[in-house]
Amino acid sequence: MKLKLFLLVYIMFLVSCAQTEHKNIKNTSITFGDVVDLSKLEKVTMHNNSGTFVLNTKQMEKLKGELSKMEYEKDLTVKLGSIYIELIIDGKKCGISSRTHANYIEVHKNSLTETKDLSADRDWFYFKTNGVNFDNYKKQI
Repeated sequence: MKLKLFLLVYIMFLVSCAQTEHKNIKNTSITFGDVVDLSKLEKVTMHNNSGTFVLNTKQMEKLKGELSKMEYEKDLTVKLGSIYIELIIDGKKCGISSRTHANYIEVHKNSLTETKDLSADRDWFYFKTNGVNFDNYKKQI
């Protein structure tokens, strides 16, 4: 009986440790905003199913908020490309590829302003879109 009780307590302890570990990993995730300085965003040109156009100030602020929260997905490779977003940040081009209803964006290492524990041997990095559909951006006057 004591052995069963000990095993039960031990298993509960292991489960609680595993859950705590998972929460700590989640809290230390790297976002697109951590590795690309969006505060210096000057211009955005969107290439999607609606055509090619420059985002207005309101659209840029919305996109900046959406991009900044996208979490880095380690060890992922996905074929993307029907949507292209060109960001001009502090005079430098930053290209992002995605597609309609995609779960990820793709960005080249040359577009990053900081590497923040990202794998140094990779050329491309992927971030979760959190459900953002870049085709919802349309040309506005």
